[in-house]
Amino acid sequence: MNLTSRSKNKIVAQYIQARDLSRNEIEELEKLVHEIDPSLPENHVQKNHLERYEGEFYLIRMNEELVAAVSYSCIWVQDKKSKRKVLVSIGELAYRKNRKEIKKVVGQISFKHIKRQLGVFWMFKKFAAIAITVNPRVYVQFNSFFPVVHPQLNENTPSTTRSFLKDLLLQHYGSSPKLTEKLIVESNSIFVNRTDVSDKYESYYKTKDALINDFFVFNGVHLKQGNTSQISNKSVLIMGYYSPAGYLKKKIGMYTKNPELECLTKK
Repeated sequence: MNLTSRSKNKIVAQYIQARDLSRNEIEELEKLVHEIDPSLPENHVQKNHLERYEGEFYLIRMNEELVAAVSYSCIWVQDKKSKRKVLVSIGELAYRKNRKEIKKVVGQISFKHIKRQLGVFWMFKKFAAIAITVNPRVYVQFNSFFPVVHPQLNENTPSTTRSFLKDLLLQHYGSSPKLTEKLIVESNSIFVNRTDVSDKYESYYKTKDALINDFFVFNGVHLKQGNTSQISNKSVLIMGYYSPAGYLKKKIGMYTKNPELECLTKK
């Protein structure tokens, strides 16, 4: 699929199931991830993604060079009241090079992925998205679109929502992390204890919203001291919930009630 860009460079996204990735494509992914985050092991994609879940990958190329990659998993849950199924899209992997031509590529892919799952009338259906991240910019993206977003910067996450998320992750990964009331994932084993990102903080992590930046610092995900910026082995679990009515309410500044979701029992 071709992606929208004002650049003259040809930007193409390739959709592929994880099980269909070739050896060369996996090596390209490992190289991309390690270039962006050298603190991760050289087999990060294989060990922490391909061996953990059956995902769907989007490989983004600019003039045939792999410049970004995104992967997702999908789980169906149930609305407690209507008993209807609701899609939950889990963002598993998202890395992109610092190129202005692909600045918005992850957001574009996210919508294309939802459309692939729910059809052309996706905007008339309810769905949720989840990401476990150390990047405040992901929170900005969620907050700009979804009527309901957790965690809230100044409020604790409802216990029912935390229980749902823990059950969901347990069902999906076979284990569930410890979650604080702010949805901080304590001691994420994927990340090393501390990673220096001082030279990348401005271009990859910092947002225009000081409150969001401070949230990541206050909760120990980002460690700031003078001009030094580090990432700890903590991360933030972000959940966004979309409904057609909620989206319209958000546009006019109205409050949207927190959804009541539950995991479907595996048979």
